[in-house]
Amino acid sequence: NIKMPGSSGVTKKDLVIFCRQFSTMIDAGLPLVQCLELLGTQAENPELRKVLMDVKGGVEGGATLAESLGKHPKVFDRLFVNLVAAGEAGGVLDTILTRLTSYIEKSMKLVKQVKAAMTYPVISLCLVGGITGFLMIYIVPKFKEIFESFEGLELPGITKFLLGLSMFLAAICMPILGALSDRKGRRMPFLIFFTIECVIFLALIGLIDNLAVGLILFCVANFGYLVSGAVF
Repeated sequence: NIKMPGSSGVTKKDLVIFCRQFSTMIDAGLPLVQCLELLGTQAENPELRKVLMDVKGGVEGGATLAESLGKHPKVFDRLFVNLVAAGEAGGVLDTILTRLTSYIEKSMKLVKQVKAAMTYPVISLCLVGGITGFLMIYIVPKFKEIFESFEGLELPGITKFLLGLSMFLAAICMPILGALSDRKGRRMPFLIFFTIECVIFLALIGLIDNLAVGLILFCVANFGYLVSGAVF
């Protein structure tokens, strides 16, 4: 997992495993400090291991479990801490941890469903945007030269607007594409750069979670590269 700036490095899956194991240990009658020590030493995530050992030290120093958890708001949010405090006060900490496990699992499932629902529209928008930009920067200016070859031809207003917009985008993007040249000085096509950026963006926000989607976008990028090389 990539640890983004400002994040804790502890995932929801880590919290689910922690809550489930913690609940089982509390229900079995193990002391709180011993539970935290066992969970801290067995945690696979080094960030969670560090947090749990700090929580264990706080509990040994006389603080409540909720107070010790509250010192790590990036890992344990306010809802989590308040529910643990209620469980401590009512003597039902194991039950609260079980409910927290169920809550986190449902929230993970919901986020996964939302990402799955957004994947196709986002990919479609990226591809449409890339193809539209490719046409506006490379193809439409070719028609301008053709129209100018006809003397006395009066173009419709919408056509003039489209040509003007194409020239404006070309004037902005061409210097950028020129800077992204290979050693031979040949401009790399716009579509492949745009598609690669889309793949990186989708991977960072977690919308690409399988190899098939990445391979499809990779093939589209290479197809755009070949078509561009054949036309230009």
